[in-house]
Amino acid sequence: MVYKKKQEHAFIKIGNDIRKNNLGNVVVLCGVEQYLVKWAADLIVRTYVNEAVKSLDYSVISEDELDFGHILQACETMPMMSEKRVVMVPDFELVWRSEPKSFPKEDVGDLISYLGNVPDTAVLVFTAGENPEKYNKSDSKMMAAVRNAGSVYDFDLLDERQLRGYLNKRLAACGKQAGPGVLDALIWESGYFNQDIDYALFNLENDLKKMVALSSGDEITMADFTDSISDNLEHNTFKMIDAISQSRKQEAFRLLHDLMLSGTNAYMILATLCNQLELMLETKEMRSTGKTMAEIKKETGISSEYRIKKAMGYAEKFERDDLKRILVSAFQVDDRIKSGLLDDSFALEMFIAQV
Repeated sequence: MVYKKKQEHAFIKIGNDIRKNNLGNVVVLCGVEQYLVKWAADLIVRTYVNEAVKSLDYSVISEDELDFGHILQACETMPMMSEKRVVMVPDFELVWRSEPKSFPKEDVGDLISYLGNVPDTAVLVFTAGENPEKYNKSDSKMMAAVRNAGSVYDFDLLDERQLRGYLNKRLAACGKQAGPGVLDALIWESGYFNQDIDYALFNLENDLKKMVALSSGDEITMADFTDSISDNLEHNTFKMIDAISQSRKQEAFRLLHDLMLSGTNAYMILATLCNQLELMLETKEMRSTGKTMAEIKKETGISSEYRIKKAMGYAEKFERDDLKRILVSAFQVDDRIKSGLLDDSFALEMFIAQV
């Protein structure tokens, strides 16, 4: 994974803005990390709404009420006993689209004009997913209006340091701890940084809960980790490669079938396999030329020494030409599946049988 230049993450920024009273009266919470979107929405409600009168001072605009009139009425109603009234509009597609399907077209102009006039007694919060046109640098009209009148928090994936801190806090809250080796394995074998699969904090949280439930003492062990992600794509594709390298084809077939039965599609399996094989080949070639760990990190764009060493360890079981041949075979299988020449599961079984 190539790391971007570090910026203040949205979860840090929103915490600072709330403490400094810089939140604004209209807010958009969006991004790929929907776990953090939900966390931020709950934080806003906890900050401004008195729990005793939450049913009065907290409004969620449902889909059947989604029009400008209901939003206006909710925002203009004075809070009863709370610092501010919070009005939540979940999954609002106007954040990204100029012509939403679930919001009256005739209300769009009125809503955008109103965003700069939301009273100080209210916080109007819109939530949304990841920008479907994330490479488009221009804002939608609504997003531009919110940036001008309030605050936008785009929750991207955490970086490694932030993720490690998050995991340590979650473990501490459960009365548990884990050594660096276990955390490295969880971070880099969970698939959180694999851009080809749909794995984010919601998934990682579930794996973490399994680890906590499986552990018998105060410390999470490597065995607890292994048991908790037994159906994990990233982890199991490495195990599949390991089984192939030692001619344990039946085990490789079993791992493949387990992944397919769990609902993992062939494209995700192949993409993860290709990523791991490419990294193995890269590290093997760099190591053969005497490159240092620091140089390998820089050239691969991967900051994790754990992940690189793991790839090196698997690569040692193959000759360089064999790795190239297997990688080419994986690309060919991908082409055959996409062209419709072979059934997904049959193509993957053929791949394992041939390598």
